[in-house]
Amino acid sequence: MAELRKLDETAVKECAEIYIGAYGEAPWDEKYGVEDVERYIMAFLDSDVKCAYILAAGDHVLGVALGVVIPCIGSCYFRLEDICIDPKYQRMGYGRELILLMAGALREKGCDSILLGTQREYPSHRFYMENGFREIDSVLLFREIEKK
Repeated sequence: MAELRKLDETAVKECAEIYIGAYGEAPWDEKYGVEDVERYIMAFLDSDVKCAYILAAGDHVLGVALGVVIPCIGSCYFRLEDICIDPKYQRMGYGRELILLMAGALREKGCDSILLGTQREYPSHRFYMENGFREIDSVLLFREIEKK
């Protein structure tokens, strides 16, 4: 049986390998260096606002979720930045389990919802829709900050 744990420094390398494996496959096909991903994951260990969770079975990490608690008047919500399951364990229900356990932990932190962004044509969209997420009437905007 798998359990939710707060990520600590001892599992960062294993999480980085999972991240690289998951995002290295289609449709993302992204290539990252291990040290860059380790630094990225470590950034989520810096404060109570940034959250990093792992789904683990014994000493083995099955998946990782990274995000930020956004305060609001009356409650807060969780902005999920990344979630990935080790490719060897995908399509076995661990993603669903990670979301459900994480939602319980976030409820205890005072969060009332999880917000995330994805692309409709990616398999992740279907996964999220099948796991209780719904599209909202919103627009995601982007502005690049010019370098000096």
